[in-house]
Amino acid sequence: MADRHVLARLRVTPSGGTAPTVETFTLERREDSFRLVIVERNGFTRQQTQRRVPISSTIATERLETLRKLTVPAYPICPAVCDGEQLELRVEGESSRLTVSWWTLAPKGAEGLAEFAQWLRDVGSNQKEVQKGGDD
Repeated sequence: MADRHVLARLRVTPSGGTAPTVETFTLERREDSFRLVIVERNGFTRQQTQRRVPISSTIATERLETLRKLTVPAYPICPAVCDGEQLELRVEGESSRLTVSWWTLAPKGAEGLAEFAQWLRDVGSNQKEVQKGGDD
C-alpha cells in the first residue's frame, strides 16, 4: 500500500451565528499522484460529506514549487475586517510545519499563501484546472 503524505491543509470557517459549514481542503500525495480531499462539516447537524479530486501531477508540482519560494514575515499584520471567514493554512514540509491563519484578507507579505489557499478552494469547486495537465 502506498504511503499517503499530507502536503497542505486549509480550513475555512465562515462567520455567522448559526452553526456554519466548515470546509477542510487537504492536499495529499501518494507516490507520484496528487489529490485534494474536501470535507464539509455542518456545525449544527454535525453531518459531513467528503469528496476526493485527483490533481494533475504537473499542476500540483508547479503550485508546490511556487509555494516553496515564498517568504512570509514572522510577525504578519492582518487588515481589520468586520465580517467574513477564518482561514487557516497549514503547509507541511520535510521535518517542518508552517501554520498561518487570517480573517478574510491575508496578512501583508502572505499574499502568496492566500493565492495557494484560493487555488485549493478553486480545485475543490471546479475541476477545469485539474484536467489541464493531462498526465494523470
